[in-house]
Amino acid sequence: MKNTLVALLMTSLSVGAYAAGEHNGRTSGRAGSAYSTGDFIDGALLNPSLAANFLEGDNFALNINLGALAADPSELIDNGSDLNDLLDQYDYPSELNSTDANDIREYLDQIEGTQAYLSGGGSLALAFPNPTLAATIFMRSDVKASVLPTVDANDYNTLSAQTGQTFHSSELDSEVAVRGSMVTEVGIALAQTYNFTETGEWLIGVTPKQVEAETFFYVDKLGTFDEDNIEEDEQTVSKTFFSVDTGVTYIKGNARYAMTINNLIEQDIDSLSPGEQLSIERQVVVAAGYRLPWVDLDGAVELSGTKQFALADDTQIARLGAVFGPHNWARLRLGYKTDLQDTLDDTYSLGLGLAPFDTVNLDLSVTSGSNNTYGASMQVGIRF
Repeated sequence: MKNTLVALLMTSLSVGAYAAGEHNGRTSGRAGSAYSTGDFIDGALLNPSLAANFLEGDNFALNINLGALAADPSELIDNGSDLNDLLDQYDYPSELNSTDANDIREYLDQIEGTQAYLSGGGSLALAFPNPTLAATIFMRSDVKASVLPTVDANDYNTLSAQTGQTFHSSELDSEVAVRGSMVTEVGIALAQTYNFTETGEWLIGVTPKQVEAETFFYVDKLGTFDEDNIEEDEQTVSKTFFSVDTGVTYIKGNARYAMTINNLIEQDIDSLSPGEQLSIERQVVVAAGYRLPWVDLDGAVELSGTKQFALADDTQIARLGAVFGPHNWARLRLGYKTDLQDTLDDTYSLGLGLAPFDTVNLDLSVTSGSNNTYGASMQVGIRF
């Protein structure tokens, strides 16, 4: 049996070849709070109107992002990995010694009633700033999954009866269930600048996009679980459809105010998990920010809760972020994210970006929270 929990995280990265804004090496460092002060490529993936937020001399930008996050409050990943390693020794029938039998019992006790949450993905974006019609083309995917073991009480009797006898790991009836989703979007953010009022500028944008949403639900015994089966057709349900995001940003002096409405066309995707659906719901985000030559401040909040297929309850995220340093060469980012529905733990983020001559950039960020919540993201890109 393979190391299913750690391998699942690697699987989420490989199947999410491109990803959502939360796994962006730049915006993750500020907890994703770039809805009002983000630039014409990273910000445009959060708020379509920001595709028009460019400076004179900006002509083109390209970046690639990759990131992952894991929340493991009961150390399921560590305990499950140790249990997997132990059971690997019994992939072929052999005598079960008393030490291994006791260790297996202890690991079953430790994983009973626990759960781990994983997410991963990345994005590829190309931006063409233009005063006539600015455009940012992107592809992104976001994978979210929960891992839930179910311990069968009969396994304790099996271990007692098989101690000193020939034993095979498939004789255990305890199971692992993986439930999650992958959402892949291909779209183009189009935006223009307008002067409707005597003071300030209005950026208005729209993102038509094709969405492929897939749910997966895989259950198997501890001894025979294989994460490679998660993406098999018989474990998944998918749907492809068209949707639209919209956004508006008002800039007056150093202050910025923004609102986005994502997924104007809603969809429900069935799943093999009994009674469960993945809902692609309309989501409204409002944001405000303040921008100075050496400091960017931004805050954003979702106005309603959103059902996450990989989780039992809704989430509603509020974010705060700050960026320090000049807009080229080097930047330090700090962020804080909280779930107003108390489904996810609060997290803090730290990011560092290097962009020599503001042409080539490398951005790294790390995220940490209570209850063993950790994440990391990176971006590489060019712009001129």
